[in-house]
Amino acid sequence: MAEPSLRSALTELLGHVQNGKEVRAYLDRFGEAAKTRFAIFKLGGAVLEYGYEELAAALSLINTVGLTPIVVHGAGPQLDREVKARGLDRGKVDGLRVTDDRIAELAGTTVMEISTALAAAIGRAGGRAVPLPPMALAADPIDEATYGRVGEPTGIAKSLIEDVVASGAIPILGSLGIDRTGRLLNINADSVARALAIDFEPLKIVFVTGTGGLLDQEGRRIPAINLDAELDGLVKDGTVHSGMKLKLEEIQKLLDPLPRSTSVSITSPRGLVRELFTHGGDGTLVRRGEIITAHTHFETLDITKLSTLIEDAFGRSLKPGYLDNLQVAKIYASADMRAAAVVIEVEGMAVLDKFAVSRGARGEGLSHALWRRMSEDFPLLFWRSRAQNGFNAFYSERADGCVRRGMWQVFWQGEIDLNTVAPAVAAIAGRPEAFEASS
Repeated sequence: MAEPSLRSALTELLGHVQNGKEVRAYLDRFGEAAKTRFAIFKLGGAVLEYGYEELAAALSLINTVGLTPIVVHGAGPQLDREVKARGLDRGKVDGLRVTDDRIAELAGTTVMEISTALAAAIGRAGGRAVPLPPMALAADPIDEATYGRVGEPTGIAKSLIEDVVASGAIPILGSLGIDRTGRLLNINADSVARALAIDFEPLKIVFVTGTGGLLDQEGRRIPAINLDAELDGLVKDGTVHSGMKLKLEEIQKLLDPLPRSTSVSITSPRGLVRELFTHGGDGTLVRRGEIITAHTHFETLDITKLSTLIEDAFGRSLKPGYLDNLQVAKIYASADMRAAAVVIEVEGMAVLDKFAVSRGARGEGLSHALWRRMSEDFPLLFWRSRAQNGFNAFYSERADGCVRRGMWQVFWQGEIDLNTVAPAVAAIAGRPEAFEASS
């Protein structure tokens, strides 16, 4: 697809994305991966109860720009309804539906109807999708005496899935598999997604749910969680508890055998594309992450790596000696220097001078983790950004105020005496330029 058409289509769906630059950065990142390594989407059966059109529109757009996720869906509510209508319900054990021969056959029909309907909806929206038969998954019964015909994946038809993806179509797999004797088995959709993730090692695993993300105790969406650096603290302060804690532990087990570049997103059908293609996202991004450390002097970190990171993130060269002349309050850096923040003192104010995330790390949640760590130390923080900066949507979500001054937007986070805004803005906007003039 030509660049103007691509940009137009994405901008229409995403709303206020500026000039398509933010979207293009994510397209480039996802496009660098092998076709089958882009993403695995797991669609909960409850989401499909609300219809297919919104979800199909998002999947079609993703497909139209040359990306082909592998889609897995459940059918819990739909099968509940069909089983009860026929008086076949045998209950659940350990959260798994007890599945006799009649329920297994009903599951086969119900799941394939959903796969076919979703593929058709994607087609109507302008994309291409292929529903795959149960034989795409090999499975063994878990414990037939207890659960009946409930299975666990033992293998996938990898070449079949790769062929569908190579053709430009989205493969759709239901929560079904075939055992060694050719019998149909009912499989938990999360188990299918896990098996696919281990084989394909995708950049993203996306759970599409009705809640659209993980919510804190006040019902607000948590934008990102860095498991290595933040999980223990979030449990201690009560942000993560009970069911959410179990969910995050499941995600940690899912991510443990996968590359550190793989992340999990939890989002809604409406937020799916924005979660994938914008810095701010529209869901909860979970990754194993990296430990972020705080420094009070440049001497305790590799300043050459820090300079390289900043120049890579901004695409410009720092003026010679720029960092040496800063009055540092704190520097925050990820373990492998893929993200860093430099906070300085300006007339008694804490000012974020540089917030840098390497291009290769964008979309992994490092920016969220870095911001959260920095905010713990600086409840009142100022910073400035050029009007055309692609991170401004991210900044706006975190700012409590913003004033335009010349080519700069000056933001602040935290409570502030309004009488001090004007002099603060003047001092911050008037600071010297950090980068060499563009040639």
